[in-house]
Amino acid sequence: MTALAFLIGICFGSFGNVLIFRVPENRTILGRSMCMACSRVLKWFELIPVVSYVVQRATCRSCKSRLSLQYPIVELASGLLFALAVAQTTSLLLGFLTAICLWLLLIIAMIDAKTTYIPDALNLPLLILAVSLGMFRDGMFLLPMAIGGGVFLAQWVASGGRAIGSGDIILGAAIGALLGSIPLVILWLLLSYILGSAVALILLALKKLTLKSAMPFAPVLGGCAIIVQLYGQEFLRSVGL
Repeated sequence: MTALAFLIGICFGSFGNVLIFRVPENRTILGRSMCMACSRVLKWFELIPVVSYVVQRATCRSCKSRLSLQYPIVELASGLLFALAVAQTTSLLLGFLTAICLWLLLIIAMIDAKTTYIPDALNLPLLILAVSLGMFRDGMFLLPMAIGGGVFLAQWVASGGRAIGSGDIILGAAIGALLGSIPLVILWLLLSYILGSAVALILLALKKLTLKSAMPFAPVLGGCAIIVQLYGQEFLRSVGL
């Protein structure tokens, strides 16, 4: 099942690339895939996840423009997330629900990193899936969800919406429901703020960011949530918590 989950995951990753490019531009996700440079509609054999990228040597068959490394990275990362989620869960249903949540976190993080925008079109489905997962798992998700969203809601209110966006509130609530445990949510928040502060200081030092710049936070929140979801329980046990 782990190998099958990986294959399903890279297919989700291929669709994820469509979302990353089209959702921020409010384009339909139902249209045929085409070359970003010459707009030629792609054949089915040009859309095989990872394989097509390698066979075509990362170039378009028609115009020879370079294909973004994002394509195989997102596909392989999605496959890995699916494989890990299913391998760590005894229930196939819970494993795939968890995998889809982690995949959505990846796609949201990529979009926010590129645009500093978290789309509700992905954020809300993530919240619904995370709540569904919590209901199937043990039903103990409401308080972690409230903590996850409440921390960012408090920041949003205190700063008048300047320090944090409303998308982060929904994302925080979704991650809280996904983790489904107060210790895991606290671990995720601590890790996110430590890593986020470190990244911000590095970007400031490199002059890639100013004190007035908007820093995308979803990559940090999503990345830390993935780590905590997959390895948080093991970490807490190792430190006696």
